[in-house]
Amino acid sequence: MAFGYRLRASLYAIGRRLFNGEMNDRTKRDILSDVEAALEIVRGPLSKHEGGVEAVDFNMETGTLTVRLLGMCVGCPMADQTLHAIVGDTVESMVPEVREIVNV
Repeated sequence: MAFGYRLRASLYAIGRRLFNGEMNDRTKRDILSDVEAALEIVRGPLSKHEGGVEAVDFNMETGTLTVRLLGMCVGCPMADQTLHAIVGDTVESMVPEVREIVNV
């Protein structure tokens, strides 16, 4: 229940900023702040499997977000699927500047 509420609240806040034109001229720090909010949402499900994720860097020119999977996600055969289906979909839907996510 809390997971759904946090997701809706974060999406609402980002949507409001888009509607008000506040997404123009965003800095790397602004984008990474929104990325962190999105990652906070996916950390709950990942922690149930003793895994995690952290943002490493964001390339403003290419829109590439570099992340690091943690815990049991490291070396897991499902790590790529987790990265793209859970982490990628959530972050890309909440942070429009992110076009690609790569794991280091």
